[in-house]
Amino acid sequence: MNAKSREEAWRIADELMPTDYMKDDMRSERADYPVYWSTADGCDAHICDLNDRLEVNLDNVGKTVNIWIDELPEIEVEERWSEMDVRECCIKNDFYTAGNCKEYSAMLKFVEENEFSLENLYKVAKDITEHSEEQTIENVMFCIKKDAVNTFYKVA
Repeated sequence: MNAKSREEAWRIADELMPTDYMKDDMRSERADYPVYWSTADGCDAHICDLNDRLEVNLDNVGKTVNIWIDELPEIEVEERWSEMDVRECCIKNDFYTAGNCKEYSAMLKFVEENEFSLENLYKVAKDITEHSEEQTIENVMFCIKKDAVNTFYKVA
């Protein structure tokens, strides 16, 4: 059995357990993982929290059910751009053909001094569109994002 989150796994375990339960500190210490035991006299049903799954042991039917937790880890995304990458994008796509060197340098300086964000992407694309022939801001934004923005992922 699978669950998409730890919370969902515990909801399923609650439905499967025949009685109320509580954490058994002594058994948890011995097992080196949390163990939750039935509070009913004579009932040995219990839940073992094994981190990647909950193991529900149902003594009343002699059955063990594993609830696997398919939770995605925390993923950090960082996007970066550089003056050189934006410059290469402009050359590749024939952008900024209607601007002068001073305006072009100012746009590239803005890229170098500001981190990538949607707002900054729009500002640069607007500048490029104003100094290019027959370009839409949407197309310029797409090209910069595709050609000049590097994406890095860190999985916790």
